[in-house]
Amino acid sequence: AKSMTLPVGVERFTPKRDAFHQVIGLVFGASKTGKSHLLLRAPRPLYLVYLDPNPAKDEQLAKACAEVPGEIFSVAYGAIGDDALSADEAERRLRAIDRLADFAIEQHKGGTFVVDGSYYLLGYMQKAEVGYSPALGFRPKPGQKNVPRQVEYGAATTRLREFINKLALTDFDVLMSWEAREIFRDVYNEMTGKKTGVERTGKFRTTWPQNVEYSTTLMLETLLTMEKSEAVFRFQIGKNAHDASYIGRTMRACSFVDLKGLLTAGATDALALLDPVGAPIERVSTELLADDAYHLDSRV
Repeated sequence: AKSMTLPVGVERFTPKRDAFHQVIGLVFGASKTGKSHLLLRAPRPLYLVYLDPNPAKDEQLAKACAEVPGEIFSVAYGAIGDDALSADEAERRLRAIDRLADFAIEQHKGGTFVVDGSYYLLGYMQKAEVGYSPALGFRPKPGQKNVPRQVEYGAATTRLREFINKLALTDFDVLMSWEAREIFRDVYNEMTGKKTGVERTGKFRTTWPQNVEYSTTLMLETLLTMEKSEAVFRFQIGKNAHDASYIGRTMRACSFVDLKGLLTAGATDALALLDPVGAPIERVSTELLADDAYHLDSRV
């Protein structure tokens, strides 16, 4: 038979039994619900961008290393506000983060690329592109002129999208944590109809920019944590490119490895591990997390 000559740049596809299933995950949740705990225990090697303002960073990393051995390569910066950060310094930090990403891609060792404190990453991009960063605390003063319009911050969002896309189709998973903001509702006087204050709803929303949502294959919300010395998470799956039947379901897991095993399992096996559609999501008060006597509800 006459051999076929393929055009330049065209390859014949050969299915692989052990094909890598990459997960690009957005992890969000209220403060102290275990986001960093989950991320720092992801499979090694760990390529870590640590921007979370947690002062116990070194202690957290030491505990994670004791539980999950393996190499960690990191770029870490402490918390900083808009006034204290220059556009040049923001750009310098972003270049260092880009170099870590390039290094991870070149290694071909698998593992996980983690950005802990992604809202600060967006803040650096806003500062570098526009000169002001709402994510880092910029608020225009009364009468201040030349304040950037919302549309101008689109350049920073585009840069964030390009950064995530750079990490796609690699041989490692990607996890990015975003702080959740609690949703409040207005309270009104029933007699007068006037607003008297606000109250908590017990619900949260992520600070993830909406127009880069398509870049995530998985959105997780940490809901339950801390049973004795072992963290147990209950996730709500908001977006999942592996199987649409998972969307809106919740599951329990002790690690990202457990969670990924669910996402890449056959639907019949995986659905058995998920809570039924409409199952109540039990939330934990973050004030209770400091109480060593607190345990998860036995139903979880």
